[in-house]
Amino acid sequence: MVYTAELLPFPTLEQILEAQKAAGPQMGNRFAEKNGVLYYHGLIWVPEKYRHDIIASCHSIAPYNHPGVK
Repeated sequence: MVYTAELLPFPTLEQILEAQKAAGPQMGNRFAEKNGVLYYHGLIWVPEKYRHDIIASCHSIAPYNHPGVK
């Protein structure tokens, strides 16, 4: 069986880092900055602007291609 899916553009790390800077400083003890990268609970914090793109890209990769749940 061969799966095909159109891959959606995935934001680069550089784009995410620029969006982090544009979003301004984040407050709270759950945020941490290391080597210019902003983390939330130990994971790279992705600004709202790119969240949908990343989720949509991951859902369009074969064999996981599905429209999601509404």
